[in-house]
Amino acid sequence: MTSSVSLPPVGLRALEPTDLDLLYEIENDPSVWDVTSSPSPWSRWALRQYLESQPADIAQTGQLRLVVEADGDNTGMGLVDLFAYDPLQRRAEVGIAIRRSARRTHVGLAALVALQRYAKDHLHLRLIYAKIRTVDEACHGLFAAAGYRRVATLPQWHLTADGAVDVDVLTLVLE
Repeated sequence: MTSSVSLPPVGLRALEPTDLDLLYEIENDPSVWDVTSSPSPWSRWALRQYLESQPADIAQTGQLRLVVEADGDNTGMGLVDLFAYDPLQRRAEVGIAIRRSARRTHVGLAALVALQRYAKDHLHLRLIYAKIRTVDEACHGLFAAAGYRRVATLPQWHLTADGAVDVDVLTLVLE
């Protein structure tokens, strides 16, 4: 499932009001706007409202956002998301955003592995997938190391500031 690198111990937990700074940092990082559905800054007020209204039930909302933290430390290093949840087909799309300071430390890979276990063992999903810009080599490497494989390319799927780009669909069967 994963490459032979030594992974740092990470945990996943629900969002807390104390995660406001983490959300603010990630949601206002222009380098990730090309891969999100919200290419603009978020105010602290709007993020505080989001935190206060965020239900943790994927069955109710169709999505689940979890904080990635160092094992035994409540400091958030990033976020992982399951969305486009389909309980009938038992699948969901995966998203990940890691703080700049925690990138290139294998935290992202450890978080994906932990999310995969959670999706299989607790949500009983059979398949998870990601859509990644074809040119995003770092992201492709991360998901490949976590065991995903490319199954399709969606031509001109995602609009960026530079125009439409192709997106690859990567899947991981959990059963």
